[in-house]
Amino acid sequence: MENIGFKWKKMAILILALLLVSSLAMLVKFERYSASAQAGDAPEYGDLLQYEWPVAGADEGNTGFNPGPAPSRPHVKWSVTGRGSGMVVAFNGMLFTSSGTTVYATDPNTGNLIYTSTAPGTPSISGVNPIFKLDDTYFLTQGGSGITVRRIADGALVANMTTPNANRQPGSGTYFAGHYSTSMKMYFNHAYDPVKHEAQIVAVDLSDPPNPRIAWIYPCDEASELLASGDGLVFLGSTEGTVWALDR
Repeated sequence: MENIGFKWKKMAILILALLLVSSLAMLVKFERYSASAQAGDAPEYGDLLQYEWPVAGADEGNTGFNPGPAPSRPHVKWSVTGRGSGMVVAFNGMLFTSSGTTVYATDPNTGNLIYTSTAPGTPSISGVNPIFKLDDTYFLTQGGSGITVRRIADGALVANMTTPNANRQPGSGTYFAGHYSTSMKMYFNHAYDPVKHEAQIVAVDLSDPPNPRIAWIYPCDEASELLASGDGLVFLGSTEGTVWALDR
């Protein structure tokens, strides 16, 4: 009986030793992981500023996809208040927000204000998608009555356009936001002709950003939402459950 008791004691000691070694190994592994996380996972992805978010839906197809990394855990790096509303967009190493006719450019690493771009007398910036990147030099702001083109580097106003029939008519589709197609270099906006009682889609050619021009106007049979674009087409949804594809 004494031998059996001794064997059980030896087995219990062995099990405790194994558990201790296993716990130490897990602790070392966790500390190494924590050190790696504190150092940051960014190096394997390169410069994080290369992963832009140039429009509210990520791209003209509104896919919401970005190939860059996502945070492994919640962490607030900085916060600021009073810099506009709507979706934040990111390109050319800056974050952009807007309010009224003002655009705020913010440093993504520090939250510091880089510049403020104000354009009195231009269409007030509004909508879920208030700002679009046009190219590496210019960006577009949209509002209920028209658009502005501004220089990315300093926010300088380059062009200002009031779109035709920019009336806010309930049920006409004009409450939906506009859309910019990067592949076609065209901006599409809603309008309502109060004389014809007709909802419309206005297409603006921005292939030469400092000189925007009206390309065409399409009458809508139903109140329509600009969904996405691609392959030379812009897609409209409607309150009747129909999707329309318009050629540029």
